[in-house]
Amino acid sequence: MATLRWPVCVCMLVSALGLAGTGAGSSKPDDTDDKTPKPWYLKPVIRPPLPVGAAKSANPIDAFIAAQHQTKGLKAAEAADRRTLLRRVHLDLVGIPPSPAEQEAFLQDQSSDAYEKVVDRLLASEQHGVRYARHWLDVLRYADVDEGMIAAPGIHLWRQWVINALNSDMPYNQFVCAQLTGCRTTARTEVSVLGFQERVAPRPDDLFALGFLARGAVVHGDKEIQELPIAAVETVSTAFMGLTVGCAKCHDHEYDPIKQRDFYAMKALFDPLVLRKVTLANPAEVTAHGHALDALDKKLAAVQTPILELIAPYKKKLFDERVAQLPADVRAVILKPEKQRPPLRRRSPTITSRSCASTWARSWGSCRKRIVKSTKRWSMASSNWRKPKQI
Repeated sequence: MATLRWPVCVCMLVSALGLAGTGAGSSKPDDTDDKTPKPWYLKPVIRPPLPVGAAKSANPIDAFIAAQHQTKGLKAAEAADRRTLLRRVHLDLVGIPPSPAEQEAFLQDQSSDAYEKVVDRLLASEQHGVRYARHWLDVLRYADVDEGMIAAPGIHLWRQWVINALNSDMPYNQFVCAQLTGCRTTARTEVSVLGFQERVAPRPDDLFALGFLARGAVVHGDKEIQELPIAAVETVSTAFMGLTVGCAKCHDHEYDPIKQRDFYAMKALFDPLVLRKVTLANPAEVTAHGHALDALDKKLAAVQTPILELIAPYKKKLFDERVAQLPADVRAVILKPEKQRPPLRRRSPTITSRSCASTWARSWGSCRKRIVKSTKRWSMASSNWRKPKQI
């Protein structure tokens, strides 16, 4: 029967990145003693002995649960009936309850491996990857919609990559490596059949895995926040190391063996990151997308032109009132046709137009109701329009 490997492999990269050690990378002399007990979450995973005689189930996990039941004087619930068991495994593996036909087929199957066959079928289902990718994407800080995320238009490609990785049973080390480097392995060259060293080209679809790093680039207002390396450190440590190291930006951790120097040493790995846009469409698709945008612009023009004509008198009135408040010599420059002004003064109307913005905003409320009422029929007519999907 197929097995689930990934959900239990998220905390094993600590020592590889040097955050578990107490000597190297410390921002101050290490005053810890070798006899100081290591935190339980940094100790190697071991297989404990099974409690003897605690449970009759063949599943070793049930033995630990039954031992705790005995300790606390609790009694386990009765075994679930076949219909309930089928519903539970469906909701767990694919997130969708079984159909009536699937229920009847399972109830009619009296073979000893009927349940195992259901599990194998669900694990082979495409929906299984969708179901368990949701857990991974939550850990990896995925979001479909984020106004501040620069990579938002193509971030869904990373989501689909994670789903495909689960469904294809990608090994965990390749899953991590692809999202950090865009390549599934560390091999960058190989020897050809003629004996020459050749560069190993990464799989094209693994480019989408870099959405894991790209999602950390955000903008606030009109400015990009240069915190992509910091976001990478925090997400990598949380998702793949099971540790939160964000506090080490400012100080050594008080209880964890994580130093401020360790944080910035790890950040240095991600400092060279630079976002770049990649066109994935072929020339025909780019041309078709341009035609779709042109058609949309024509439809919008038919709606927006009457709106602009309606608000034009208000904008002109506000602009004239604002200009009238300026000194006469400045007003003369502003009102002079652009071609008659010296080159250095041709920006003045633009600057004045921006200075009118606050007055326009204050006066907008008085005419907003009229504009909304006049444009309601146009809004209803255009409500079914959709911008072409980005390529």
